[in-house]
Amino acid sequence: MKSISYLRIVTFVFLTLCVFGAAIAFIGDSAHLFHSGYEKKIAESLNSNYFVEGVTNYDERLVQKFRLNSLPIGTELNTIILGSSRTMQISENLFRKRTINLSVSGAGIEDYIALYHLAKKFNPKRVVVGVDPWVFNAKNGLVGWKTLSDEFLAESSNLGLSSKPVMKFNEDVWLQLINIKYIKASLQTNIKARLIAILNGLDRQDLVMTTAENPCPDKDGLRPDGTRIYNSSFALLSPDQVEASAIQYATPPINLLSGFDRIDQNYWGLFKQFILEMANKSEVEIVLLPFHPSSYERILTQVGIVHDVEHRIREFAANNGIPLIGSYDPEMVGCNKVDFGDGLHPKTACISKMFGTTKEKATALKH
Repeated sequence: MKSISYLRIVTFVFLTLCVFGAAIAFIGDSAHLFHSGYEKKIAESLNSNYFVEGVTNYDERLVQKFRLNSLPIGTELNTIILGSSRTMQISENLFRKRTINLSVSGAGIEDYIALYHLAKKFNPKRVVVGVDPWVFNAKNGLVGWKTLSDEFLAESSNLGLSSKPVMKFNEDVWLQLINIKYIKASLQTNIKARLIAILNGLDRQDLVMTTAENPCPDKDGLRPDGTRIYNSSFALLSPDQVEASAIQYATPPINLLSGFDRIDQNYWGLFKQFILEMANKSEVEIVLLPFHPSSYERILTQVGIVHDVEHRIREFAANNGIPLIGSYDPEMVGCNKVDFGDGLHPKTACISKMFGTTKEKATALKH
């Protein structure tokens, strides 16, 4: 009798853990296998030339994937932008031709490769790549790109790139509810925010599609070219608040740069191969966006290798005839404290200064 009771307890505990794990996988849904209607709605609205306001708790990478997959074959894209949230203000207005900004928060080299795989069928004439120093940090902890792991692996194979192993999901979506790797990945998401979104309905109604830009007070938005509309609460921070934010960002441990003491050779190799392969088909421009002056000063003190990263990128660009615009150093591009929203993100005014430099200054920045 005791053995039967013990077996029942073990079975109950096992089933409880299975149910709990499945719930985490379903709610956290790290690759948005079960809940992607919100992202599709955003993508469809942008492709219909609408401004989308009130976006929150969504997978930026899925939006880009759905957007590129639903554009009609034959669509002409003059320019695509690859990069992180720091490049989300590089707009179509700078190029005067059809441009889509494919930037995603916390972008790594894997994101560049995966998103280029989705966009290359439109034969973009120009590819602008915003390169942040952390993409060469083996300890950056970036995992968001795994939403696009299939695209990353496909393009890596096409380009003959050597790539590190990635988490792959089984073809049967529902098996992910008992996939230990998927459960672990889903634990890293904001479970509470995802649960609230599910309880509010899978087809959430908090998006607003408009034909003009009207920033929300507490939620961001997107323009038809893919650039970010910051919520008015963030956009209207006082200079003192921005200064405090810049200092806070550069206070150890510095997000994405923590533990960065050497340039990872695997990442550096992927970067070089990828840029050179793209340059065979398109005009490639590398962009180094500056940090807030107070952040940059402290970053160099804590993570001096950031200076070495810029030097190596400049050297690579010069040796291969790749145009390079900007610098991590705000002084080099003429951006001051009022040109930043926080320690990381330059405003449109700063970006316009970079792209609006004279030919002589732009040439100097290449070297």
